[in-house]
Amino acid sequence: MAFCRWRFLKTTDEQGQSLFKLFQAFSQGMNDWWLNSGIVRMEETPESYVVHGVSGSVYEVLKTDEGDSPAIEVFLAQAQRGFLQTGMVGAKVEISSVAEYRESGKT
Repeated sequence: MAFCRWRFLKTTDEQGQSLFKLFQAFSQGMNDWWLNSGIVRMEETPESYVVHGVSGSVYEVLKTDEGDSPAIEVFLAQAQRGFLQTGMVGAKVEISSVAEYRESGKT
């Protein structure tokens, strides 16, 4: 059986503007992951979420596959290091949730 875990991530720029993104890890390793362009809309079915991206892409993720993987922690550390190296001191990326996405007023 294939390994797939997903999480919503919240990126915040130096001005405090936030964008939610879908992060998916496809193995238990560190290098097999994917991050979408940003979430513009989400639909819910009994078993899954259908996520619509900024680029027009549409992804369906199973509710039962939500969770952490080693790749997520590596990605978060690399992203934060990249922000610091480029002088984006106030920018950050963090693990979020479907509930936080909804609370942000996005649908």
